[in-house]
Amino acid sequence: MERAPTRRSRTESEYLLGLSTHFLTLRNLPMCQQYALRVREFGTDKHSVSEQILAVAHVLLAAENRLCNRHLAYFSILQIRRADFGNRHLVQSQYEKLAALLNPNVNKFAFSQDALGLVWEAWSVLSDPEEKVQYENEIGFPEKRNEHKEKKGTRE
Repeated sequence: MERAPTRRSRTESEYLLGLSTHFLTLRNLPMCQQYALRVREFGTDKHSVSEQILAVAHVLLAAENRLCNRHLAYFSILQIRRADFGNRHLVQSQYEKLAALLNPNVNKFAFSQDALGLVWEAWSVLSDPEEKVQYENEIGFPEKRNEHKEKKGTRE
């Protein structure tokens, strides 16, 4: 059973959002996420605001954690598993969800425009079949390599 937000929980959630926003402006993304996630526990009207902050932080963290060959991990930026990389419907729905959360007309938090640019870049590569194949080849997409070897009859 969900409790109605109390004045104390609203005050505490506002405090946590303030901390989360502060750490976002410092680009201390792990701390930013930590405080934004705690806002969810209170069930206040600040939940959607914390989702905007979390979207920015998650995308920026995903961009920092590059693949071994220094490519951006587009699947991480769009918050999908690498195994779901080929599911165009999932890729599109994640793009649309993140684009809405990061829309600069709505999301006024620091770095939201940067995060939106990364999401757009990920979508532009993964939605274009030719660019997607090139990206898969460049990052050494394991499923594609194994599939290619099986076709040649040289299974590892």
